[in-house]
Amino acid sequence: MIIHGIKEQMVVKAASLLHLACETFIRKKGCAVMAVPGGRSVTGILEQLASLNIEWQKVHIFMLDERLVPGDHQDSNCRLVQDSLGNSLVAGRVHPFHYDADNAEKSVDSYGDELGRFGGRFDIVLASSGEDGHIGSLFPNHPSVMEKGDRFILVNDSPKPPSSRISASVKLLRRSDTGVLLFLGGQKRNALRAFCDSALTPVQCPAKIITMMPTYHVLTDQEVNLP
Repeated sequence: MIIHGIKEQMVVKAASLLHLACETFIRKKGCAVMAVPGGRSVTGILEQLASLNIEWQKVHIFMLDERLVPGDHQDSNCRLVQDSLGNSLVAGRVHPFHYDADNAEKSVDSYGDELGRFGGRFDIVLASSGEDGHIGSLFPNHPSVMEKGDRFILVNDSPKPPSSRISASVKLLRRSDTGVLLFLGGQKRNALRAFCDSALTPVQCPAKIITMMPTYHVLTDQEVNLP
C-alpha cells in the first residue's frame, strides 16, 4: 500500500508512523533502534518527530549511510540529523559514525560493533529514495547493492558525490522490522515508477529492499501510476 498526499501531510504522517513504531518497540523490548538518512527530504520529518512525546532516553539512532567526513563537517549526515532533532534528544542517543582517515575499514567495523551493542539490527528504518531508486548508499546495478556484508559496508565509488561513503548493507536492512520509505518531490517520479514495476529487482531498484521487511510504509506526494 502506498500512502499519497501533499508533502506537508506526508511529513506529518511519516513522523507519526515513526513515533508509533518507537512506542511499540520501547514497550516490547525496552528500547528502539532506528536508522535514519541525511538529506533535505527527512529534515522536516525529524523536526516534527522531535516535537512529539517520545521517551528519547530509550531511542538509539544510527545513520543509514554517512559520508567519510569528520562528524562536525558541514556535509555530515549525522550533523544534519542532530541539528534537525535539536534539544529534544537526550545526549548520547544519536550514534555518529567516527571516521578514521587512516583506516576507513576499521571505522566501518567499529560502527558495526556499536550497533552490535544494541542487538546488531535496526527495529525501524527511515529511508528516502533517490532519483535513481537508491536508498542509503546502495545504488542500482552497483557493487554496493550486491555487497555480501551483513553489517555496514564501505562504498568507495558512489555514483553520487562524494564517492566515498558507508552504508547499511542489504543484509542488515533485511533484518530490520519496520520501514518507512519516502518518495517526495517531482524528481522522484521515475524512482516511484521503478519501485512499482514488478519486473524490477532490488538490485535494479534498491528502494524495493524496504518491501523485504515484515512491516513497511511507502509515502509519496506524487501520483501513483503503475507501469
